[in-house]
Amino acid sequence: MPKSFKAFSLLNQTIEADWTWTGQRFESGIQLVINPLGKISHMAQKLIPNPIRLHNQLILPGFTNVHSHCFQRALRFIIIFSNVN
Repeated sequence: MPKSFKAFSLLNQTIEADWTWTGQRFESGIQLVINPLGKISHMAQKLIPNPIRLHNQLILPGFTNVHSHCFQRALRFIIIFSNVN
């Protein structure tokens, strides 16, 4: 049976995972403040006593969604122009 999932927003929250990449190494006890735009505004040790805990997780700040759908556009172009005759 799958575990239930409760959705919640991390905007305007302080979060802490088991491990956070600090640019040099993974560290525990690092808390991140997420601003209203969803960006990290501050990162430090123990900012508040009760952050939102992300158990069994690690945080890699700075990784962005870099995936692309270029292949779909190219495939659409090939299909459209192969049917022109």
